[in-house]
Amino acid sequence: MPRPKWLRNLDAVKTTVEQARTILRRNKALLKLCQALERSLAKTGKAPKSWGAHVFAYGSVDIGCPHCIVADDCRGCEWDNYPKSALTTRAQGMTVTRASQPCGYAPFDGVTLMIQRQPIMVLYNCRNALIQYYADYKGGKRAINASIRRCYKFLKAHIRWAEDVIQREGN
Repeated sequence: MPRPKWLRNLDAVKTTVEQARTILRRNKALLKLCQALERSLAKTGKAPKSWGAHVFAYGSVDIGCPHCIVADDCRGCEWDNYPKSALTTRAQGMTVTRASQPCGYAPFDGVTLMIQRQPIMVLYNCRNALIQYYADYKGGKRAINASIRRCYKFLKAHIRWAEDVIQREGN
């Protein structure tokens, strides 16, 4: 089966097998956190107690982005090589800065990291990764379920990318 275009576009982001293994571990752990959140919301209507009871509840993994760790602050990050034409429309033509990381606007099977105003989001930085739940969200269960599905799709696509890099022994 040919590789889809979204996956081929990611070839521009130089990624070692070691980085891909880190991405794989991180996103599998985040997938489990997302599943725990979904179960907890279905059972209690709230995030797991271990996530905290603040306006924003977090489930976190102490594995950050391996590209961020290498680049330290986005300058010189491999994500700057991602094709600008493939970024979401809002991000096309931008340059890498701390405030506008192209990694957040690259679609993974149609889902980007920078989906604003969602009740549940995946967040990455150089030190850790999070599933964030906006506990005061007033959009209803349908929107929350759609948000969970987007997180699952994003994480599974990230996992597919990491497995692809590992199988091809880097890119």
